Amino acid sequence: VLFIEDTGEPLYRIDRMLTHLHAAGKFAKLSGLILGTFTDNDNKEVDWIEKIWQRVVELAGGKYSVWANFPSGHGTRNITLPVGLTVAMDSGTARLSFSD
Repeated sequence: VLFIEDTGEPLYRIDRMLTHLHAAGKFAKLSGLILGTFTDNDNKEVDWIEKIWQRVVELAGGKYSVWANFPSGHGTRNITLPVGLTVAMDSGTARLSFSD
């Protein structure tokens, strides 16, 4: 499962980074993707996180779950995510579970 968040990046640069990850084959190796908070950007559009989510879903090709607005990143709500553990995403209950 890949977690992505960023701060201070305009939408076109986020799209470029996502496209690069896809072209490098990184999305093909995933079992899930979580989009955290994207803060301090110049984009004044209200639905810009929706546009990021739509682009990720398009690149993922429907092969796994994609969650958006996960409360982790550079925002005020910042849930800690452990690195290196096995994670399971349950979209039915909107829960993450971790094991080592």
